[in-house]
Amino acid sequence: MAHPTTTTQIPQHVTSLLSHLTSRPGVQSTFILSRKDGSIIQSTGLYASKPPRASPQPPASADENSVQPPSSPEPPKKQDEPYHPSQAEALAAHIFAFVSSASELSLSLSSAEDGEVPRQDGISAEADGLPDREDGDDEVKLLRLRTKRHEIVVVPDRKYLLCVVHDAAHGVGGSGAGGGRGR
Repeated sequence: MAHPTTTTQIPQHVTSLLSHLTSRPGVQSTFILSRKDGSIIQSTGLYASKPPRASPQPPASADENSVQPPSSPEPPKKQDEPYHPSQAEALAAHIFAFVSSASELSLSLSSAEDGEVPRQDGISAEADGLPDREDGDDEVKLLRLRTKRHEIVVVPDRKYLLCVVHDAAHGVGGSGAGGGRGR
C-alpha cells in the first residue's frame, strides 16, 4: 500500500493487530487514528493522506523575473478559499464520529440495564452522590460497517482507533453478510 504517513511511534501490539486486520484480501486502506480527537496518526492505501507537495508555481515571465529576485518569499495565495479536508481527513472524521456515537449508544444501553436513567444534562453521577461507573464497563470492542462497495472495520484501542477499509466485492467478513439471523 502506498503513501504511509506516520507522525508518532506506534506500539507493537497496535501494529500487530493492524497487520492481522489487513491480512485479508481486498484491503484498500488502513488508518490509525487518535482515540482522543480522531486525528490521523498513520494512513496507508487508496484513501491515505497524500504526502505534502509543494504548490505548483506558474511559470514566471521575463518581466516578473527581473522585478522579483528568486530568493524573495512567495506571497500567500488563496487566502479567501475555505479549507477543504482531504478524503482521508473527511473519512477519519466520519469514523471518529461513528465510534463516538457507538460508545454513547453502549453507555446508554449499560445505563438502561443497570436501571439508571441516561443523563443528558451534563451532570455527572458523582455530583449527585451516586457511585461513578467504572470506566470501560461495556466499551465498544469492534465496529463494522458494510455497504454495497465497502466494509469498514474499526477496532478501538485505549489510545488509538484501528481502521481498515475493505472492498466489499472480495467477500470479506464471512457469514454475517446476509444480515439476517434465525431466532
